Amino acid sequence: MHTIKEELKKISHFLLMLVLLYAVNLGFNMLYDWGGVSVIVRVYIMVLSCYIIYNFSQLDADELREVYRERYGRRGTIYLFIVTRIFPFLFIYLMTVIFTLINYVQNSHWPYEPLVRLLDGRYSNTVIYALILFVVLRLKIRPGISIPVFIAAAFVYFYLDRLLYSIFEPGAGVSVIKATKFAGFYFILMYGYSKRRFKLFQSAFAGAFSGIFTFASLVLALFLVFSFSSPQGKVYSMTAKNLLKYGFYQVYQQFEFSVSEYSKTNDVTDLILFAERGKKEINFSAAKWEEFILDSGMSDADYIFRYLNSEKIILDFSRISQYAVAQSVKNPDNFLKAVHFKEYFSLYYHAKSDDFFLFYENGDSTVKKWIIDILAYTGDYDSISFLVDRLTDIDRKISESAYNSLKEISGLDPAGDGNRDIHDLEVVNIFRDYTAKFKRQ
Repeated sequence: MHTIKEELKKISHFLLMLVLLYAVNLGFNMLYDWGGVSVIVRVYIMVLSCYIIYNFSQLDADELREVYRERYGRRGTIYLFIVTRIFPFLFIYLMTVIFTLINYVQNSHWPYEPLVRLLDGRYSNTVIYALILFVVLRLKIRPGISIPVFIAAAFVYFYLDRLLYSIFEPGAGVSVIKATKFAGFYFILMYGYSKRRFKLFQSAFAGAFSGIFTFASLVLALFLVFSFSSPQGKVYSMTAKNLLKYGFYQVYQQFEFSVSEYSKTNDVTDLILFAERGKKEINFSAAKWEEFILDSGMSDADYIFRYLNSEKIILDFSRISQYAVAQSVKNPDNFLKAVHFKEYFSLYYHAKSDDFFLFYENGDSTVKKWIIDILAYTGDYDSISFLVDRLTDIDRKISESAYNSLKEISGLDPAGDGNRDIHDLEVVNIFRDYTAKFKRQ
């Protein structure tokens, strides 16, 4: 403890400044919705972390080892390892924990939601960057080289970390990444500290064991939070999604039930993701799917329609039609970009073709373009003939949409191949000939 006190004395003024920044950050978060102070505190913690790591990296472990052995016997080596290797990173993480609790103080699920975020690795990269700096400083190379090496290593870690998470889908792969990161962290600290002859093997084994133990403890904590949380609450959903992300599908049915029972619209897209990754079924009624869609924005609904289309789940035409009309007014851009919604709605065409053309006649420009885009999925003579007639529409956007749909259906591009305008009679006649051939098939 003496060593820790001495090192903390060196940064006492900086710690006092950190406490003041915490207080200011708390005040701003309670009174205002502005994240500027939070950014300042985050940067300060990062800088202070580097200073802490610098101080502890300068300690002579060999000299202190003898002192600790005399004072504590065989346990002295372990105590020294905790003091010189574990404590600085634990202290840095503690600063991050306090910051996170302050930053989310206005959250309705405080402190449970920020704690779950921390368990999932929120702001943990601060510790990783500190570890990279520690390794670079232990190399004892001059600043002109060590600074670029540190920056380069931090960039490599950042992009490699993102690459790994993009490659491995939610499941066992994510658990392996998490456990490996913990194991690597412990290995680096143990390998640099050990003086034994076979320190590479021993450090690797001890690091792997410690990493797996730490990850298992994290998972156990998530399971405990999940077990004691209310199924109706947000924390329950957060812990369920974290566990599913790590591949623990034991909670899938409970998560699905909570989404359905308490109408958690915001969790539907995540449920679909985990259902597809884990090859699970979603046992919602048609009425429940319709409820979720009507409560969703166009982007989330488009994701839901993709799943419904793949599972061939057909919902009530009138309710989905009403949703389409509402979205065409509320968010026309996303409405027209929702490809999966168009593909799904085209499934109604053969039973409701008259309604499609009625939609077109009574709709505004957005609805007209939407119907034209949908007809590209139908493969029907009447729809193709209808699109050909739209090529000469005075509204340029309508004619362009009709041409794109015809190009999608037929594979022909007479305007592009002949460098003609889409209104050109030769272009129209080529598509009329295609329509006539299509009819005879």
